Amino acid sequence: MKEPYENHEKKPIWIYVSLSIVLVIGVTLFVIKSGQQKVIKDRNALIKSLNESEDPKGNAFTVQEFITFMNSQPDNDRGRDNVIAAITTLARLQGDDVDKAISTQLEKIKTGNSIIRSGLIGVMVDKGYVEAVPKILDFINDDDNEVADAAVYALGELGDLQNVEVLLDSLATASGKRADALEGAVIRICLKESNPDIRNTEVRRILGQESPTGDYRRRILRILGSLGGKKAWTDLKRILDGNDSDGRKAVLQTIGSWPNSAPLKTLNGIIFNEKDEVIKRLAFRAYVLLLSDSASIPDESKCEEIAKLFKLNFSKNDKLILIGALSTLATEKALELASEVGDQNESYKRSADLASKKISDNISKVVKFNDSEKVYSAEGALVMGEEPFSYSVSAAAVIGWKNPYYYIVWPINFSEAGSYELILNHQKPSAGGGDFEVVLGADKEMFKVSNSDTFEDKNLGSFSVQNPGTYRLIIRGLNLENNDGELMNVRSVGVKKSD
Repeated sequence: MKEPYENHEKKPIWIYVSLSIVLVIGVTLFVIKSGQQKVIKDRNALIKSLNESEDPKGNAFTVQEFITFMNSQPDNDRGRDNVIAAITTLARLQGDDVDKAISTQLEKIKTGNSIIRSGLIGVMVDKGYVEAVPKILDFINDDDNEVADAAVYALGELGDLQNVEVLLDSLATASGKRADALEGAVIRICLKESNPDIRNTEVRRILGQESPTGDYRRRILRILGSLGGKKAWTDLKRILDGNDSDGRKAVLQTIGSWPNSAPLKTLNGIIFNEKDEVIKRLAFRAYVLLLSDSASIPDESKCEEIAKLFKLNFSKNDKLILIGALSTLATEKALELASEVGDQNESYKRSADLASKKISDNISKVVKFNDSEKVYSAEGALVMGEEPFSYSVSAAAVIGWKNPYYYIVWPINFSEAGSYELILNHQKPSAGGGDFEVVLGADKEMFKVSNSDTFEDKNLGSFSVQNPGTYRLIIRGLNLENNDGELMNVRSVGVKKSD
């Protein structure tokens, strides 16, 4: 009798081999999938921990993990929220080569999710990473408006005069909001250069050599009106004195921000002689804005000019603008004029009363200079900014200068014209510093904060006032060495009559 197994048919060897292969493949796929799941789990845990950290730190690998995480998110509300949270953390992420790694990733993602691309561009702005500018330039004409707008804004913040030409090339064919963004970016870049005749060079070249037309020309004129410069004023004055209605209107839209009082006489002439009501009103508004901001004209003279304008037949809104300009002055005549305007017209009463209070406050801050030398404490200055930028009693100084564009003002009544030497007593805060400008009369100079962690005097040189009267000595910030730092702490300013 045969054994049972002898009746059983033997399987071909290939079946056993195939089963072994299938088993190996299955195990391998399981291991791979398990490994992938672990990688994803570990990545998600890393992103979550950094999102929740008050001081996230990482390196180039960390940046790559963020990019992979963002690219893996679904196109729904939750996925978009995850991407935005990751971008916010990248902006805070510190560590070796982090900024460079983000810039490198930006170069690799020329297409795809617009939130990621525009977000990474924004991160470069937040970090002040100017080395990313060449890569950002590639996005200013992106097909996605969100990405293109982010790139244009970034160039305005990080770019320099070398980038103006490419932005103007794009502006030549742009329109609407995109053209507005490009125009603004060009202005912001140019204003980083303190010398007006250098910062306006490319814009003047476009105007003179390329003869722009239509909306592009109007925008070029508006840009030039924001930049200043002797040569630029010659160009714009020629237009204001001419018959090109569109060109004159374009210039008048921005000339009120001119860095000195050069256009005032021309604007005054338009106000009193122009027949076109639109141009006349534009000139009026530019004149009032420029007059208010002019440091070379004493408050007494400003008040006289404002009084003349009140007698002209302008609208109620225009008269309210005049009252606003009046409120910036610090003289008894200005106080009398505000009271007179309120008494004569009930519709101006409330605005005039507010102006009177502001003028009284300004007058209380005025200090007189009729000696050979005097030191004025920061405690008595007008501190123009928001908290924490303020005078600290404990520090005996103005501190908290986190916004570079804030400024300090001392209204000083000079009993005689002449040259005056200025000395600033200041201190560089920890991780602080940067550039600032000093304005008195028609003079304006730029300086760098001294590299000292104790208060020390800095000689600012000689400044002139052309006539006796009340002027504003202005210390205005320009930029910060460290975006998270403070410009400087200011204790006092000294004024000394020059021999």
